[in-house]
Amino acid sequence: MRGMKLLPTLAVTTAVSLGPGAVPQASAAVIQTKAALQQALHTNLEQRKTSFTVTASASLWGSVSQAMNAALHSDPYLANDYESSRWGAALDGSLMTIHVNMRYRETAAQYQYVQRRVEQILQQIIKPRMLDVQKELAIHDYIVLHAKYDTTLQHVTPYDLLTKGTAVCQGYQMLTYLMLTRAGIPCKMVNGTADGGSHGWVMVKIAGQWYHLDTTWDDPVPDQPGRVRYAYFNLTDAQMARDHAWNHTGLPPATTDFLQTVLAHSEDSSDAARAWRQVFMHTGEYLETDAYTFTDPQKLAAAMESHLSTGTRASFSFRVPVTLIPILPTLALPVAVRFAYQPDPRDPGYDIVTAEASG
Repeated sequence: MRGMKLLPTLAVTTAVSLGPGAVPQASAAVIQTKAALQQALHTNLEQRKTSFTVTASASLWGSVSQAMNAALHSDPYLANDYESSRWGAALDGSLMTIHVNMRYRETAAQYQYVQRRVEQILQQIIKPRMLDVQKELAIHDYIVLHAKYDTTLQHVTPYDLLTKGTAVCQGYQMLTYLMLTRAGIPCKMVNGTADGGSHGWVMVKIAGQWYHLDTTWDDPVPDQPGRVRYAYFNLTDAQMARDHAWNHTGLPPATTDFLQTVLAHSEDSSDAARAWRQVFMHTGEYLETDAYTFTDPQKLAAAMESHLSTGTRASFSFRVPVTLIPILPTLALPVAVRFAYQPDPRDPGYDIVTAEASG
């Protein structure tokens, strides 16, 4: 079952001691505000410390749990990286010491490796003057081409993905999020369900619009080296909801079809428009247009004959209503043809078909 992943859990225990000497004497380092407490906790968490102590004013006692939860979830990558959290507080007069113990999926050394490796990869694949959509495409393709879904469900993290070449969806999701955010593209993690199990993917903001992006589901299983799919590249809420489910609370709406966005930015002769047209062709988004959508078998047969007449291995991709699929093998064509089908995730009434001349 693809998409299984472990979701973050929060195990919190609170211990209170009123004994003398439990807390150092007041100093300039004592935290006095809730905001400062949250920041101090986050700094230690960001460094992936497994055990640390924070000294604060006893007046913040009632804010510790909220500050800890906010610190854990202020960074979506961290929120998906920690396995459990335990803290206890000791009071002594006006002072309080907070003792924190953490378990992470990535060690501090692994986390730092991921950060360095992501920067190296981005330097290789991101070119000057690239549009955000081009950066997104480069990141998407890099991850899908260099990763293999872990059907044993043993490898979870981006570290696993970068060093072993395999992980479950959490590794794909977290690495996609990290690379997109490092490239300056607004991104959010989404945890939900798909294929009967827990699953994670991201939302990305492109040209002012939010879309769903699932690099896990764009990577074929079993792995097919060199093949990249775009079935889950920039889908709307409605398109994604056909086989994914999630809690929409706190997430932006994704309502603008990506085809509309591509066409709106491809109309002139500018460099930016040319870049959008390249994305249009590279992702197969052009198949969603009327020129590649066929509802008349005779017109389809004529188009296939034109495209496949160049010889063996010639191919032609197009879109047809699912009701036409049984008719395809009966079409009168001058060459033998093999068909490959996949559902169109943007329109459930259609399939994407690739026809290849076989002789």
